[in-house]
Amino acid sequence: MDILYGIYSIVLCLTVLLLIHFLFSNITQKDGKEPPGPTPLPVFGNFLQLYLKKMDVTLLELSKQFGSIFTIYLGTKKVVVLVGYNAVKEALVDYAEVFGERDPTPILDEHFQGHGVVWANDDTWKEMRRFSIKNLKDFGMGKKEFEDKIIEE
Repeated sequence: MDILYGIYSIVLCLTVLLLIHFLFSNITQKDGKEPPGPTPLPVFGNFLQLYLKKMDVTLLELSKQFGSIFTIYLGTKKVVVLVGYNAVKEALVDYAEVFGERDPTPILDEHFQGHGVVWANDDTWKEMRRFSIKNLKDFGMGKKEFEDKIIEE
């Protein structure tokens, strides 16, 4: 009877693990818009495949396998990795409007609610930056007198 319960337990555990695997693989299933990358594990993502002490070397090796733009999962968080000058230039210069926003951090987003020069995005950020620079110039930033005072101190 004990052996029967052991077999049932093993079968139940394997069934649950397979169910979790299939659910997770359906969630992360590529629809053609996502760059290629190594297959992530449920919950852990690609952490077990990465050598964290030499992350740059690991990512360079993955770029040889998947190309200069690929996807990895750090836990359940999807990260798109750009390797090489051309890939980074294309994303950050040619498509600056698309890739220019910062990823929201839930704790900071809750506290600052998208306000502040550091946490703002899009037009809000541009407006706050203009306002800050204008006011700093009014206080003397960028003027010769201001530089002389700093040099004196």
